[in-house]
Amino acid sequence: MNKLFQHAAAIFLIGASAANAVNADDATTSGGLKIKTADGKFEFGIGGRIQLDGVLFDEGKIEEVPPNTANATTSGVYVRRSYLTLTGKLYDWRFKFENDFTAGQSPNSIREMWVSHQVFGGDLIIGQHKPFRSIEELTSSNEILLMERPMLTNSLLAGGNRQYQPGVFYKRPINTDFGFFLAQASVYDAAHPLGNNAGQGFGTSERLTWLAYDANDMKLHLGAWGGIDDFGKGGNETVAPGSVTYAGRNSATQVLGPTQVIGGASGSSETFWGVELAGTAGPFFLQSEYAETRWEDTAVQADGRTIDRIEAVTVQGSVFLTGETKTYKKDRGTFGSPKVNSPIGAVELVARYDKILNQDRSAGDGVCNSAYAVAAPSRTGEGCYVQQYTVGANYYVNPAVRFMFNYIRGDNNVTGDNTSSYNARVQLAF
Repeated sequence: MNKLFQHAAAIFLIGASAANAVNADDATTSGGLKIKTADGKFEFGIGGRIQLDGVLFDEGKIEEVPPNTANATTSGVYVRRSYLTLTGKLYDWRFKFENDFTAGQSPNSIREMWVSHQVFGGDLIIGQHKPFRSIEELTSSNEILLMERPMLTNSLLAGGNRQYQPGVFYKRPINTDFGFFLAQASVYDAAHPLGNNAGQGFGTSERLTWLAYDANDMKLHLGAWGGIDDFGKGGNETVAPGSVTYAGRNSATQVLGPTQVIGGASGSSETFWGVELAGTAGPFFLQSEYAETRWEDTAVQADGRTIDRIEAVTVQGSVFLTGETKTYKKDRGTFGSPKVNSPIGAVELVARYDKILNQDRSAGDGVCNSAYAVAAPSRTGEGCYVQQYTVGANYYVNPAVRFMFNYIRGDNNVTGDNTSSYNARVQLAF
């Protein structure tokens, strides 16, 4: 299927290029390639990204567990993402098709696949898209501040494995005397993206952002989001633990970092909400989020309750040593990469703190057990949480090429583990 997709894309591009030569239409670029007819009724664009990562884990000390117990981590070099993105316009309908060849065979490898149309001053989107929640989740992987997203998006929202969902989406910009607002709403299949079992209930999420201040290189962004996923299991829930990766990447097909079970992650429904604050002041950037999710019908606790309330907080920031500032994406309500105009590129120092906590469980209590033979005795009864600290640097060679380096230290309060990792990336995006 992927080969068929590649051949079709190539034929489409060649055909569009030939039509362009005959009809003297415009071919433009702002990083990718876009072909547009003179009458503006048809457009076709092609883009892509390649991200090559390397991870080296520095195993921490597992306190008070049996001798010879070690972290199950594997280091390595791998292709993290390899996207091909097709976009276009047919009369007044737009479309996007995006495939990640690193993710396996189609349709599992499909990321975005939708058509959109202007309705009541906004965009109605039908197909597979990201539900509108969390500024960090909606930021493109080309433009995220650090190599890994925080635990808030990776683990809090249903294990972080539902970034793209099939459904119906709507977003509308609102200009006022009090600033720029963006209203976003989503209705989607609650459990699975394309290529997986369908019919697993419905979800809805809404997000409202406010660009309260916008003057030159200074911007202030506020936002709030929330929703509910009803998995439609009809009382026959099969509870699976929600694992949190706390010191870097964890993927069965790439590298394995340490994980900790933090709470039930497949109850009958999930209610979630969050708030966000972000802004720029010249070369300085700050972004923070707090979110909470409530899982129903999870594993029974000692007092008979079957509810897991899990909260997460993340604070991250950066400074450009070369004076650039981050751009603001009004169509997404997120911040993006800087405009790199200097021949020497742009250098950015970055840092983040994030934490995820189960309010209803403690270490060694039911779900929140150690992944090892026994829970660390002195940790039993303490808080069920993990946290991590990340520092690093980004070097933007030009608008298409970026080098990244991150050092991550993860602290597991359940076991006392403090594994670290060294992470590097070469990124090409157009």
